[in-house]
Amino acid sequence: MRDDVAQYVLTCQQCQLIKSDLYAQPPLQSILVTAVGDLWSVDVMGLFPQTASGNQYLLVMTEHAARWVDAVPIADQRARTVTKVVIRHIVACYRILKMILTDQGPCFESDEFKARLKQFSIKRIRSTPYHPQTNGLTERNNRTLKEWLASKGGNWEKELPLILLAHRFSIQGTTKKSPFLLMYGRQPRFPIYNKTWPQ
Repeated sequence: MRDDVAQYVLTCQQCQLIKSDLYAQPPLQSILVTAVGDLWSVDVMGLFPQTASGNQYLLVMTEHAARWVDAVPIADQRARTVTKVVIRHIVACYRILKMILTDQGPCFESDEFKARLKQFSIKRIRSTPYHPQTNGLTERNNRTLKEWLASKGGNWEKELPLILLAHRFSIQGTTKKSPFLLMYGRQPRFPIYNKTWPQ
C-alpha cells in the first residue's frame, strides 16, 4: 500500500504543484565580464599560524578575466584593514574596477568598505550565503593557495610571493593562456631568458 500511495503522489499533477522542494536551488547566473580588470573577487582566508610580522590572514583578490591572483598577508579582518588593501592593491595598482564580488563577511558589509566602493563608483556583488559556488573562482584559488602554502611548510608569508608568481606564469585551463599574458599583453620573462639572451 505504501508503494501505491508513493506512486500516486508522484503521478498526481495537483500533488506536484502543491509540494514544495525545500532543497531546490535557483540556477546560478553568470556575471558578464567584458574586459580585464572589470571584475575582481575578494575573500579573506585564515586563520594561519601568526608570522613574525603579526599576520594571520590572507586577503585573496582574483581578477576574473585574466585569472590573475593577488594575495596580501594581513593581521586582522577589520574593515579598515581590508579596505586599505583593496584600494592599494587593486585600484591603485591595476585600475578602477567596475564590480567587486565578495561574501557577506563583516569587513565587506561595513559602512567603511561600502563608502570606499561608492567613492570609486564600484558596484558590489554579494555571493549567496551558504552557496560558495557563487564565487567559485576565488574558492578554487583559495583551495590551491592553501595546498601550496601547506606543501611549503614553515613561514607561509615568506613563500607567498613565489607561489603567486608560479600561478601567474602558469597556463590556465579555461583561458589557455597565463594570467600574466592576459593582464599585461606580453609573455612573462622566465629566469632562463636571462641566461640565454645576449647581454
